[in-house]
Amino acid sequence: MKNINKIASLLPKDHYLCFKRDGGLLKYCLYGEVYTRLLWKLFNVGLTTFVMLDTQTGSFIPVKEAELFSTSICSYFVEKKGSAQRTSNRLIEHSDNILKFIKTHNSPTLFHERAEIFIDELKTFIAYHIAVKLGTDFLASKYLSVKPTPEIKKTYAFLEHANKYTDHISPTVTTYFIKLGVSGLLPEELLSLKKYTHKQKSAKSERSLIFISGEKYVFPTSQTKQLYSILQPTTSQKNKQLTTVIKGNSVCKGFAKGKARLIISFDEISEILDGDIIVTQSIRPQHYSYMSKVAAIVTDEGGVLSHAAIIAREKNIPCIVGTRNGTNTITNGALVEVDANKGEVRVIQYKK
Repeated sequence: MKNINKIASLLPKDHYLCFKRDGGLLKYCLYGEVYTRLLWKLFNVGLTTFVMLDTQTGSFIPVKEAELFSTSICSYFVEKKGSAQRTSNRLIEHSDNILKFIKTHNSPTLFHERAEIFIDELKTFIAYHIAVKLGTDFLASKYLSVKPTPEIKKTYAFLEHANKYTDHISPTVTTYFIKLGVSGLLPEELLSLKKYTHKQKSAKSERSLIFISGEKYVFPTSQTKQLYSILQPTTSQKNKQLTTVIKGNSVCKGFAKGKARLIISFDEISEILDGDIIVTQSIRPQHYSYMSKVAAIVTDEGGVLSHAAIIAREKNIPCIVGTRNGTNTITNGALVEVDANKGEVRVIQYKK
């Protein structure tokens, strides 16, 4: 068994939770390969590390590297003429290819015949999607808050169009992998199988992954708790109470006080009560019908033109986005104050 402490010691000390959706082991593994390999090849920038615990806990990336990546990819789109349009067009092209493949390979047998081609196509899509999404958010927060030039507006328009056009691909792929019964496999396991059986797939579903400079390390779930404590030493209730203020970007001003409603999976959205302050990774279109109940919105991700920002301004709901660690710091039921005039979320009291 690999020495998890030795490998974890090679990781940066500033990881934050970037995904908390159950996308399946296979898809998360592809994200790790893209972040630490393919993005470097396509854009000459990426991450050195990517960590996935079990698919319910989530994935982690280093803060400073993520900020550098966002800045670099935004500069690439702004400074290199035509790059935003070319990247956006390629993202849309790969999106169409994925949907076409899913439509024409809707059984395990058909999928297996061209699985390697689909995996390569999906990794390329993920790379362009990451670049466009982060480029869009960073461009909006840095340039659109002041008077943007016509060229900046044009650059943003290309990226935003591609981002919206392809926003549904990731959940579609997740559903596709689940339907085929392959979401719990590693790519090499998937490609080595000549015949699928649900027994084989389910037996391997939960594992933890660490990517360091493109090298992949796989750990059994028995070590997930240990790895989580290494990555997030402040997740105990005692230490959480030391972190009382979370900062982000205000996208709709206002002030609210109430109980935090932590939304990790879509199933939990129905638990929202009137006056709750929703704390989630990001707002999806499926959440819209529930937003009239909330007193404020706090998200880990997003920028001034994210789904959360748009619906907050439509309904005049105080909203702070881009906190990075909101869902990992605020506990469900905690009493919080959201000061969207300052971009601060203050935890008054954690639920006992």
